[in-house]
Amino acid sequence: MDKRLFFNGIDATTGQYAVTPRQIDDFANCIRKRPQAAGAFSHFKRLLENLYKRKLPIIKGINPNEPSEAGWGVIFPEHRAELLRPGLRTLLERRMEECGSLYKELAYRPMETSIEFLKRYGAVSGTVNPEKVPYYLLIVGSVEDIPFDFQYSLGIQRAVGRIFFEDPAAYEHYAANVFRQRLPEHGKIETTFFGPEHDEDPCTELSCRHLIKGLGRKLELKVKDRIDLRIEAGEKATKKKLTALMGGSETPNLFLGAGHGLVYPCGYRKQKTEQGAIVCSDWEGPAKWNRKPLAPQYFFSGRDLQDGIAFNGMIGFLFGCYTAGTPMFDSFPPKPGGESRQIAPHPFLARLPIEMLGAQNGCAAIIAHVDNAEAWSFIDDLERDQTEVFQDCFLKLIDGERVGRALSSFPLACAEMRMQYEEVLNWERHYPPHIYTRDDQLLSRLWIMLNDMRNYLLLGDPAVKLGGT
Repeated sequence: MDKRLFFNGIDATTGQYAVTPRQIDDFANCIRKRPQAAGAFSHFKRLLENLYKRKLPIIKGINPNEPSEAGWGVIFPEHRAELLRPGLRTLLERRMEECGSLYKELAYRPMETSIEFLKRYGAVSGTVNPEKVPYYLLIVGSVEDIPFDFQYSLGIQRAVGRIFFEDPAAYEHYAANVFRQRLPEHGKIETTFFGPEHDEDPCTELSCRHLIKGLGRKLELKVKDRIDLRIEAGEKATKKKLTALMGGSETPNLFLGAGHGLVYPCGYRKQKTEQGAIVCSDWEGPAKWNRKPLAPQYFFSGRDLQDGIAFNGMIGFLFGCYTAGTPMFDSFPPKPGGESRQIAPHPFLARLPIEMLGAQNGCAAIIAHVDNAEAWSFIDDLERDQTEVFQDCFLKLIDGERVGRALSSFPLACAEMRMQYEEVLNWERHYPPHIYTRDDQLLSRLWIMLNDMRNYLLLGDPAVKLGGT
């Protein structure tokens, strides 16, 4: 088996991998040489241990799938609430009517951590009391105003989503989209899995085999009578087909797309508008590409959404690098002695999902990925299927659970990886190699998985569910 790590993502200016494949031993050594701040993760680990032991994060006697019991809140950047609130009036009034005193409007202060935020509202770590800070939280603001890390951390115990639109009219559109979805008359959830596969490309070979075909087969076995599943994989996953699925004549209720996300160099003029676009099977792949820019005919971006689209409140899941957004610095360990690589002038949300959510008759919610994505979130080190977390998410959605609840398996998986990662590092720190053998592949896999699981982000109201709310 190839001892290199291949990372999802294609450089739009060259057609090559955006992150050069790295040798596993080199990657592991970079992880080992990162400075370890004493106690830096103590609060994070305590919260994750609570999830790892499978304790419900919400106080006993409350149904976490019902916002009327678990509470619903909106978080605005401090001093911007009055600018952002009017467009969401319909959504806010609906949630207020539904939740009563458990509806909260909260303010985020600049540079505030999630711990400081919760403390200011009288909430404690370990258990969610919806009378203080609700279980369902919708962040309304850019990632410059309210950082990615705040959403990650707050989402350990709570169901947290985010929206931000540059066009004020998009807030009104989105407020209507939340309540727009209705299932077909036959009652089955129309579900489509879309996965390109490129020649001699380990990334899309794995995602197509395990996430698209493999996960699809598992869902059909478990809930065949409740979903109408279509799989568009390999050469069938063209841009023309994706155009029909993205608000066109073949738009499903539930969508999974898995493939390469498009990546641009830091500050490139198209970075903010096209980064995270979905590369389709029309493109032959990096192995046969002659190091030249990818033309728009090979990928689907926000500008490809057609006039008159009708998503009808679709819930989407986009596996691919940068499909949710881009941080200012990547999370991958630099070479020893190096600094973290700056990948954008400032952090931003991806244009494609934001256009999908903010369109008139758009989507209700989208789960997507921040930063690089990697196959080790759904396979083990022997390339065996490990799609249980994704399967759990889709089964919960099909069962009628809220999208924020359906995503809860990802923090739990991150918890397990974090515990195992710290355990391996502690053994390595305390015992020489002849007593505890260094396993480069295990350490690299744990580090990649915990970061990968953390970086799945919910865009949209976390209380959305299939068939309307």
